Amino acid sequence: MGHMREISFMLTNPPSSNLRDGLGGKVYPEPRDNKNRLRLMVYLIAMAMILICAVLFIFFMGGIAGGISFVAAAFVISALSYAAIEKIQ
Repeated sequence: MGHMREISFMLTNPPSSNLRDGLGGKVYPEPRDNKNRLRLMVYLIAMAMILICAVLFIFFMGGIAGGISFVAAAFVISALSYAAIEKIQ
């Protein structure tokens, strides 16, 4: 008896009619997700900035002061890029 109810329900309410009624008969594609592309761009920019700082501080300044400046700049750039990547939702 239960199977007859299911069959009669399925015949009177096909699954596609429920979707058509709820969405106005149109199916829209999902919007593009650019999160990973933005994260990759932040990472690449951060790596380029660290490379620029390495050239400036180590090769042009040189010595202990250049090494300490490079470590400080690399830490700041890494912290900022980590915060930016975490904010991309």
